[in-house]
Amino acid sequence: MTRRSVRLESKQNGTDGLDESYFVALPHFRARKEKLDEDGQVQVRKRAKKRAIPPEFKNVKGPFGVLETLGKNAPLDIFFEIFTYLKPADLLQLARTSKKLRSILLSKSTKSIWRAARSNVWPRYGDSMPLLPDDMSEPQYAHLAFFRFYCHNCLGKQGSGRPLRMFWAFRMSCCRACASQLNTGSLR
Repeated sequence: MTRRSVRLESKQNGTDGLDESYFVALPHFRARKEKLDEDGQVQVRKRAKKRAIPPEFKNVKGPFGVLETLGKNAPLDIFFEIFTYLKPADLLQLARTSKKLRSILLSKSTKSIWRAARSNVWPRYGDSMPLLPDDMSEPQYAHLAFFRFYCHNCLGKQGSGRPLRMFWAFRMSCCRACASQLNTGSLR
């Protein structure tokens, strides 16, 4: 029995083995237009030149390699200026991202940054928030004011049917059950 190969047969006949009706039935199929040179020959497409990458970025994956070196080499004054436009909750979350940012943002020399961040939210929360107490730092105040996710007494989360109330005199937020105990004096 002899083998029959459509590919070999089409090579001998000079056809590609496909009917013209095949291409008519597929209107979405488009062959790539090939450019012809002056002699009528198909031009070979040139490859795009690769740009030279600086050696410090050769081992970096993704677009963040440039940002990392920018962040390490930029002066702190630029970051301090950016920090003054943030909200206290954002500053607190930034301080919790890395040890370096924590040491920078929680130092006593950044009081002005925290004050500026608090003034950014003052028009919205001004009437409901008291002034910064003398015995609290700015980050402590920001945590107390803007991170009301759990009851400070029973550690119940806010989303589990526990709306929280803020007790500024006691410097804590409580759920209803703990707040009623707090009012009666039977809080543990």
